[in-house]
Amino acid sequence: MISLSPYNSPTKKHTLGPQATNSFIDVLSGMSLSTDLQEHGDWARPAPPKHERRKSIKFQKLDIREANEPSGRSQIHLFGVTKDGYSILVRVLDFPHYFYYPAPQGFEEEDLSPLCEYVNELLLGTGKPVVSEIQLETQTTCVDGRPVEFLKISLFDHRKMRRVKDIFMSGRCQYRDLFSSPELSYEASIPYFLRFMLDTNILCMTWLQLPKNEYNVILTAERVSCCQQEVSISLESLRICHVIDDQEKFAPLRILSFDIESDLKSNGKFPDPRGEAVIQIGNMISVHGQDIPCNRTVFTLGSCSAISGAHVLSFEDESKMLLAWSHFFLEVDPDVVIGYNITQFDIPYLLNRAQTLNLHEFPFLGRVRGEVSLNRNIIVQAFPPHSTLGSPQSMAKRQNTFPDCPGYEGRLLLDVYFYIREHYPQRVGSKFKGSLKLNAVAKDFLQDTKEDVDHTQIPILYRGNPDTRRQLALYCLKDAYLPLLLLKKLKCFEQEVRVAREASVPFNTLRVWRTLKNIAKRYIDAISGVYLAADPQGMRDA
Repeated sequence: MISLSPYNSPTKKHTLGPQATNSFIDVLSGMSLSTDLQEHGDWARPAPPKHERRKSIKFQKLDIREANEPSGRSQIHLFGVTKDGYSILVRVLDFPHYFYYPAPQGFEEEDLSPLCEYVNELLLGTGKPVVSEIQLETQTTCVDGRPVEFLKISLFDHRKMRRVKDIFMSGRCQYRDLFSSPELSYEASIPYFLRFMLDTNILCMTWLQLPKNEYNVILTAERVSCCQQEVSISLESLRICHVIDDQEKFAPLRILSFDIESDLKSNGKFPDPRGEAVIQIGNMISVHGQDIPCNRTVFTLGSCSAISGAHVLSFEDESKMLLAWSHFFLEVDPDVVIGYNITQFDIPYLLNRAQTLNLHEFPFLGRVRGEVSLNRNIIVQAFPPHSTLGSPQSMAKRQNTFPDCPGYEGRLLLDVYFYIREHYPQRVGSKFKGSLKLNAVAKDFLQDTKEDVDHTQIPILYRGNPDTRRQLALYCLKDAYLPLLLLKKLKCFEQEVRVAREASVPFNTLRVWRTLKNIAKRYIDAISGVYLAADPQGMRDA
């Protein structure tokens, strides 16, 4: 448990600054009466019971990750949440990546093992065998096409797909002089994780079961994740569960909505993380299906008067505040991270600011130990030299910053701003100037508004006193609260899950790899038509 030292107890009452409204104060106070606000520092997920292999585990899959054992053999990692609300990583074993290549004339069944050995000898530089098995299969290459003999080439290590494919397509394979005329490869361009999803029909938010005595608990010292539970299981033992009713549709997912406030330049322009500090971070923690956030916490730079219904954690040093927030984030262990325009402002700003302050441990916010949530390109793209950030509207012109924004592996990331932009295109365009701003969106959909603080007042409130910083903290908390209300009112999460399931792609790739939907559809059509799809020239290799 992390140790933070707030200046004020959240139960102590203070008067509000002169420019703040009372409505949101009443909302927060009402929350404190309706929920048991956790004691300061007690926002971690409840500890799971001790693992017993005699009990089965039912969980809902959130995210998927390609991985490898120390031996190099491929694994699929499934991140999820159990029906009791514990985070879990499941290592799925014994699922090989594979592709197809036309069997040349004269190739016989007895050539399979010798060809496998031959290809592995060509790849001796890798240090370990790469091809695990080669089989002969009869397939077609189009609907109602004639049967053709193919080699199904399976790999120990999915990362070597291109090298193995190139041996056949480049003419390097001279086994018995049967491969002198290179042919097209088939289905080598399917990413390993997508191959797994298509072959098993384990899609976004699928419920799965680990039967008792058929999985192994990973020792703490050998874990690769910071999930509460980590196990391994063979593919053949993994079971798909069918949802009985709407109450079982979603696990008790932890949702974190956050918003940051930063200092402004002296000329009033938008800030640059290389110079302007992060001065507040507002957080709202909710559980899917519940109406009221179970935790409301704001981190402030400088002392801040207490807020009824919220934790106020104040710091005199920005670096300590940012590190404390990163520990808070990891202890909360959110399954879904949301906010308004967080992929183009809040997340890049935090990462770039932490880099400016040399906070090397800050970016480790995903569920994979030792893996940073950092994309170096984001520094250049989101904050180009000699320019400043603008409103969501002006920033949206730099479309490449949205997919390039680093996410948090093992957690789902949903930017409500981009959801509104994509699903309500009538709000986009110069004719509707300002209609994508949070205040306008909240007013139209929620009949609510942001707190009445102009952005030019932010540095004034910050440099004032504990009461003015309290006013700014209310503003920051409200900006974290409104996306939660929009998420529920517009069913943003449910809609994105539906899109991901229909496209047979992971939830997070809807943001970072938009064209994957087209790739998946191409192979889904081939599967339903019972034929193989040739790899288009120039398509991204797996």
